[in-house]
Amino acid sequence: MLQLSSFECKENFYFLTEDIDKTFLAYYFVELSEKLLVENQTNHRLLQALLDSLYALKDIEKYELVKLYFECKALRFCGYQPQVSKCLKCGIIRDNSIPFYFQVEDGVFIVIIASRKRKVTTSFILNTTIQHTNCWIL
Repeated sequence: MLQLSSFECKENFYFLTEDIDKTFLAYYFVELSEKLLVENQTNHRLLQALLDSLYALKDIEKYELVKLYFECKALRFCGYQPQVSKCLKCGIIRDNSIPFYFQVEDGVFIVIIASRKRKVTTSFILNTTIQHTNCWIL
């Protein structure tokens, strides 16, 4: 069993207590991180995203952007992200010459020809010059 013998507080994030929305969002970030982290394994990128998001709450007024940033980064660093490099149905590698759909249900890109074989209800066509979903650009 690991025991903590001492610590030094570098930042107490007092500004989070000044606004109830910031406080709730910070609790949400910490709880989500706790659920995603595996005991006795390190995930420095997730912890850095948590720290960055807490600091961002100090300066950014659009809390939804900070929340979106943290959720996308946290899921990505834990291995959950859409397949964006090739078509899931036919295996064609994604480039700018072939239009692709992003299929929301599966989190993947599919070629228009492959999607005609199966009814796609909640997909939308993407501009093929976009290389990644906006979520990962943040």
